[in-house]
Amino acid sequence: AELKQRMRTDRVRNMSLAGNLQELLAKSDTIVGILKAQKEVLDQRYKTSEASLSQVIERRKTTMTNLEAVQKRIEELNPMLLDIENKIAASTSQKDRTQLEGERSKLATEYNEKQAKEQELLAESQTLERYTSMF
Repeated sequence: AELKQRMRTDRVRNMSLAGNLQELLAKSDTIVGILKAQKEVLDQRYKTSEASLSQVIERRKTTMTNLEAVQKRIEELNPMLLDIENKIAASTSQKDRTQLEGERSKLATEYNEKQAKEQELLAESQTLERYTSMF
Protein backbone atom coordinates (compact mmCIF):
# COMPACT_ATOMS: atom_id res chain seq x y z
CA ALA A 1 0.00 0.00 0.00
CA GLU A 2 2.86 2.34 0.82
CA LEU A 3 4.46 1.64 -2.54
CA LYS A 4 1.16 2.39 -4.31
CA GLN A 5 0.88 5.67 -2.39
CA ARG A 6 4.45 6.66 -3.32
CA MET A 7 3.85 5.82 -7.00
CA ARG A 8 0.64 7.87 -6.95
CA THR A 9 2.45 10.82 -5.34
CA ASP A 10 5.22 10.57 -7.97
CA ARG A 11 2.61 10.49 -10.77
CA VAL A 12 0.84 13.58 -9.37
CA ARG A 13 4.16 15.38 -8.94
CA ASN A 14 5.21 14.49 -12.50
CA MET A 15 1.84 15.62 -13.87
CA SER A 16 2.06 18.98 -12.09
CA LEU A 17 5.67 19.34 -13.33
CA ALA A 18 4.52 18.61 -16.88
CA GLY A 19 1.70 21.13 -16.46
CA ASN A 20 4.11 23.76 -15.13
CA LEU A 21 6.48 23.04 -17.99
CA GLN A 22 3.65 23.48 -20.53
CA GLU A 23 2.71 26.76 -18.87
CA LEU A 24 6.33 27.95 -18.95
CA LEU A 25 6.65 27.03 -22.63
CA ALA A 26 3.44 28.90 -23.46
CA LYS A 27 4.68 31.98 -21.56
CA SER A 28 8.08 31.85 -23.23
CA ASP A 29 6.37 31.63 -26.66
CA THR A 30 4.39 34.75 -25.75
CA ILE A 31 7.59 36.54 -24.69
CA VAL A 32 9.32 35.53 -27.94
CA GLY A 33 6.36 36.94 -29.88
CA ILE A 34 6.53 40.23 -27.99
CA LEU A 35 10.29 40.50 -28.51
CA LYS A 36 9.97 39.77 -32.24
CA ALA A 37 7.32 42.49 -32.57
CA GLN A 38 9.55 44.95 -30.67
CA LYS A 39 12.51 44.05 -32.87
CA GLU A 40 10.43 44.75 -35.99
CA VAL A 41 9.43 48.16 -34.61
CA LEU A 42 13.06 48.96 -33.76
CA ASP A 43 14.27 47.79 -37.18
CA GLN A 44 11.70 50.04 -38.85
CA ARG A 45 12.72 53.01 -36.69
CA TYR A 46 16.37 52.34 -37.52
CA LYS A 47 15.61 52.30 -41.26
CA THR A 48 13.64 55.54 -40.95
CA SER A 49 16.48 57.17 -38.99
CA GLU A 50 19.03 55.95 -41.51
CA ALA A 51 17.00 57.44 -44.38
CA SER A 52 16.62 60.74 -42.50
CA LEU A 53 20.35 60.86 -41.80
CA SER A 54 21.09 60.25 -45.49
CA GLN A 55 18.80 63.13 -46.45
CA VAL A 56 20.46 65.46 -43.93
CA ILE A 57 23.94 64.48 -45.19
CA GLU A 58 22.92 65.08 -48.82
CA ARG A 59 21.39 68.43 -47.92
CA ARG A 60 24.57 69.43 -46.08
CA LYS A 61 26.69 68.47 -49.12
CA THR A 62 24.50 70.70 -51.30
CA THR A 63 24.75 73.52 -48.76
CA MET A 64 28.56 73.19 -48.66
CA THR A 65 28.74 73.25 -52.47
CA ASN A 66 26.59 76.40 -52.55
CA LEU A 67 28.66 77.95 -49.76
CA GLU A 68 31.91 77.31 -51.66
CA ALA A 69 30.43 78.89 -54.81
CA VAL A 70 29.31 81.98 -52.86
CA GLN A 71 32.72 82.31 -51.17
CA LYS A 72 34.46 81.98 -54.54
CA ARG A 73 32.27 84.76 -55.96
CA ILE A 74 33.04 87.00 -52.95
CA GLU A 75 36.76 86.43 -53.63
CA GLU A 76 36.21 87.43 -57.28
CA LEU A 77 34.23 90.56 -56.35
CA ASN A 78 36.86 91.94 -53.93
CA PRO A 79 39.51 92.79 -56.55
CA MET A 80 36.82 93.94 -59.00
CA LEU A 81 35.53 96.45 -56.44
CA LEU A 82 39.07 97.66 -55.67
CA ASP A 83 39.76 98.02 -59.38
CA ILE A 84 36.64 100.14 -59.91
CA GLU A 85 37.46 102.26 -56.82
CA ASN A 86 40.91 102.95 -58.33
CA LYS A 87 39.40 103.79 -61.72
CA ILE A 88 36.93 106.19 -60.09
CA ALA A 89 39.76 107.86 -58.15
CA ALA A 90 41.89 108.17 -61.30
CA SER A 91 39.06 109.33 -63.57
CA THR A 92 38.94 112.97 -64.63
CA SER A 93 35.81 112.65 -66.75
CA GLN A 94 32.51 113.19 -64.95
CA LYS A 95 30.79 110.97 -67.52
CA ASP A 96 33.26 108.09 -66.96
CA ARG A 97 33.06 108.51 -63.19
CA THR A 98 29.25 108.35 -63.27
CA GLN A 99 29.37 105.16 -65.34
CA LEU A 100 32.01 103.61 -63.03
CA GLU A 101 29.99 104.52 -59.94
CA GLY A 102 26.99 102.77 -61.47
CA GLU A 103 29.11 99.64 -62.03
CA ARG A 104 30.54 99.91 -58.50
CA SER A 105 27.02 100.18 -57.09
CA LYS A 106 25.96 96.98 -58.91
CA LEU A 107 29.06 95.11 -57.72
CA ALA A 108 28.67 96.40 -54.16
CA THR A 109 25.04 95.26 -54.13
CA GLU A 110 26.03 91.80 -55.37
CA TYR A 111 28.90 91.70 -52.85
CA ASN A 112 26.54 92.52 -49.95
CA GLU A 113 23.99 89.95 -51.17
CA LYS A 114 26.69 87.27 -51.41
CA GLN A 115 27.96 88.07 -47.91
CA ALA A 116 24.43 87.76 -46.53
CA LYS A 117 23.98 84.48 -48.43
CA GLU A 118 27.31 83.23 -47.05
CA GLN A 119 26.11 83.84 -43.46
CA GLU A 120 22.81 82.09 -44.21
CA LEU A 121 24.58 79.05 -45.70
CA LEU A 122 27.07 78.88 -42.82
CA ALA A 123 24.21 78.83 -40.31
CA GLU A 124 22.37 76.17 -42.34
CA SER A 125 25.51 74.04 -42.57
CA GLN A 126 26.11 74.24 -38.82
CA THR A 127 22.48 73.33 -38.10
CA LEU A 128 22.68 70.33 -40.43
CA GLU A 129 25.97 69.28 -38.83
CA ARG A 130 24.28 69.33 -35.41
CA TYR A 131 21.43 67.21 -36.82
CA THR A 132 23.88 64.58 -38.06
CA SER A 133 25.51 64.37 -34.63
CA MET A 134 22.09 63.53 -33.11
CA PHE A 135 21.82 60.27 -35.08
